[in-house]
Amino acid sequence: MQIVDPETKTRLQARRLQTMFGLRNAETRVAALIGSGMNRHDMARALGVSPNTIKKHAARCFGKVGVRAQPNLARFIASIPA
Repeated sequence: MQIVDPETKTRLQARRLQTMFGLRNAETRVAALIGSGMNRHDMARALGVSPNTIKKHAARCFGKVGVRAQPNLARFIASIPA
């Protein structure tokens, strides 16, 4: 039996996004969670930070990648080959 982490693909895609656009580590973690479909409050709980911190990191991701909203970033991440 093989155990597969379903979020591995999203994390790999986020790391590629990091390389392509120069995201910082915290921005990359937020991007990976956005790519997995999490909302801001769940991301904040998962990372142990405030929702405002998530909002700031997400905004930096949007600016660097050239998208305007979380769904757009999620679609972009999903289009990156893993």
